Amino acid sequence: MRKKFIAFLLVLSTFFGVSVAFADDSYPFKITVNSGSDKQFQFRINAAGTFYVDCDTDSEGIQSPTAGSDADTTSSPGAIKYTSASGTTLHELITCDYTPNGGTYTIGIAGTPTAYPTQFHIYKYTNNTTLGLDESQIGDLEIVPPAIEFNIDLKKKTSSSRTIVAPNAEKIVSIDGSLGAVFSTINTGSASGEQPSFALTFSWAKELTSVIPSTLFDGVYGAPVQDMFHDSFAQANKLSGSIPGDLFAGIHGAPAENMFKGTFYECNLLAGPIPESLFCYANANDESPNENNCIYGSPAESMFEDTFRKCKKLSDSIPGGLFAGIHGAPAKNMFKGTFYTCNGLSGPIPESLFC
Repeated sequence: MRKKFIAFLLVLSTFFGVSVAFADDSYPFKITVNSGSDKQFQFRINAAGTFYVDCDTDSEGIQSPTAGSDADTTSSPGAIKYTSASGTTLHELITCDYTPNGGTYTIGIAGTPTAYPTQFHIYKYTNNTTLGLDESQIGDLEIVPPAIEFNIDLKKKTSSSRTIVAPNAEKIVSIDGSLGAVFSTINTGSASGEQPSFALTFSWAKELTSVIPSTLFDGVYGAPVQDMFHDSFAQANKLSGSIPGDLFAGIHGAPAENMFKGTFYECNLLAGPIPESLFCYANANDESPNENNCIYGSPAESMFEDTFRKCKKLSDSIPGGLFAGIHGAPAKNMFKGTFYTCNGLSGPIPESLFC
């Protein structure tokens, strides 16, 4: 019922020009931030569609953000409309301004996408530092932009340092709800521009202390796309709790290159066992894996490279059915560093892990 109510509000605003004011609990995704010394928080939406942002869901009315000249913000308070998905030129930044007081605020986000980026964008960072998982590497990263991007200012801590910092992403304190309910799969997700990417989304959010909501990617379904969850939580090293077994429950079908590369890299406070259903939800229901309930098919390059690297508090044994749907000819780096330095894992390696 709640999703239907949200959809009804979006339809009213989009098609009839009605000014929509969401109730505090109507935003499907919320993010709590500390506004920092500059008293603002910025992010980028890389999608076409109409989106709604309230920079302070705890206050009366809607605190609207400012957006760039490429957005239409005239339809209703908090509304941000893009007529095209971002390509090689990204959409301009959205800014929540918290002057003069600053402090901690909860931002509500809702929306209806109509298209996602399909062109690769070359990310260039201060001091030419790469977003690659090996901090000693120097270069650029070329990916299709994620649907929403908080990590907008990744850089070296100093010109001579290999330590990477991201001042904006480090303002994130907690997340709640479903990002996938905002940036959902369009139609079946099989056509170009119908499937969102969440690459880099929470990477280097080093003050993010909440658990990962099991509903975070609800609304995202179908076959994965390249880089879909590449570095999604990389070095968000204060994330707590366990990895939800149904986090990627809607994802099934043929593997894609880099799809889970570095997804939980150095999330060293994540604890508990790795869920056997994480990449094959058939395991949660004791079903036989197939293309409709599991990531299923021939391996893709770097598909699980560094996925759990340096997750030192993950415990128990590796589930034998973790990669149950993967079969066929091996691909380059498909399991490179997958469990590297996972010191808390114990027990024998399951005979069925790769076969």
